[in-house]
Amino acid sequence: AGHVMEWNQKATEITGWSKEEALGRSLVEAFVFPDARPSADRIVKLALSGQEVANSEVPLLTRRGKKHWILLTTTTRRGGDGAVIGAVCVGSNLRLTPSASNSGADSDISLVLEAVNAAVFVVDADGLITDWSSKAAELFGAPCGEVVGRQLVED
Repeated sequence: AGHVMEWNQKATEITGWSKEEALGRSLVEAFVFPDARPSADRIVKLALSGQEVANSEVPLLTRRGKKHWILLTTTTRRGGDGAVIGAVCVGSNLRLTPSASNSGADSDISLVLEAVNAAVFVVDADGLITDWSSKAAELFGAPCGEVVGRQLVED
């Protein structure tokens, strides 16, 4: 399970592996950094069982043996009869490590928020919204200036 059926040009740019080299190989075993394989395998298996998993940080293993972080979203692929026939995995190029995005560097977090085509927001330990992407503003109808500094969940 979890074999590569399609590999686009961006995947080649990020990893250094050509489409011909990637097709038919195990996504997790061949292209995920070894220490992250158990969690990546779980994500793929969830999609193959019908459960979508959105926005998981996953380190890919490049052809040169380097770690390259992506934001992975998986969804179930179904046939005409509704039966599960596979999973679609979409990775957004983060270009940053999670430690960089968690270091308190506001500019790095802002780059990540705007690089991902998803509604993303960041909440601190007290439940206060500290960052709010333009996609979040669009989805929730509230601009960044109205929500940053407010509680995510109000009593």
